[in-house]
Amino acid sequence: MKSWDVQFEKLLLSARDYRAFIKMFFERTPEIGSPRALTFGQFAERSGFASKSFMHDVLAGKKRLTPASFDRVSLGLGLNKSWSDYLKTLVALEELSFRNPKHDLDHYARQLERLNSKLRKRTSRRNVSNTDKEKIDVLLGTDVAHVYASLGDTQEGENFDSIVSRSRLAPETVRTVLEQLVRVKVIDKDGNDRYRPGANALGLSELSNLTQFADDFANASERALKRFQSQSKSPEALYMIQTVSVKSDEMPNFKARLAQLIEEFTGEVEEPRGDAVAEICISFTSNHLSK
Repeated sequence: MKSWDVQFEKLLLSARDYRAFIKMFFERTPEIGSPRALTFGQFAERSGFASKSFMHDVLAGKKRLTPASFDRVSLGLGLNKSWSDYLKTLVALEELSFRNPKHDLDHYARQLERLNSKLRKRTSRRNVSNTDKEKIDVLLGTDVAHVYASLGDTQEGENFDSIVSRSRLAPETVRTVLEQLVRVKVIDKDGNDRYRPGANALGLSELSNLTQFADDFANASERALKRFQSQSKSPEALYMIQTVSVKSDEMPNFKARLAQLIEEFTGEVEEPRGDAVAEICISFTSNHLSK
């Protein structure tokens, strides 16, 4: 299956039923470049149906799709497995012959919702602008987290030598990462050659709705959670992981405040439940490491 226009995929995902879905393949819309509109003759030739009027009759409501004809319909429309599964689920919502007796309509409605969400995510990835793709590529690159966590105070920032010292990376690596982050406007460089975060720990708001970035972040979090669950013996254990930037001289105060917060939290909420109150993973990139 060739790549379709994003707009066409969005139209397919908004189809109210399977006939509306199929009809879009036969309509000529100027703004849609791919796929090109089919004729009933072309469809019959691709799918192997002897009659050119078969799909015309289906769309007119004179005929129904059957399990025996579905694979040829999918072939004629040029659907890959994901889109074929989506169409088959749409059909199952209307045609009893496509349903498993063990499943009710709600089952197929939920299945359609899952498939719709999955396909929308794929479509959203392709809809990301080149500028945003570059920003995502930079943010997901090697050593970026270490450099970003070494930038220090959001107001004062850090100079190049301090960032090298705190990140423990080679100077040429730090310089490359800093240049990339400045280029995509994630960090700022002032006239005194000091680098400051351009987004706070929960920032990068312009990326928050980009599915590709969200998926990559979610996948990384899921892997971290699985590691935590394999090590934790209590189902009541608290999961938390965070990378932060802390100046060396402020580290003692940070640890003390963190300990105070944990004590307050566990005393009020978690202490009566489970044998593990909290498991906290914090990554520091300064010379003072805490776990």
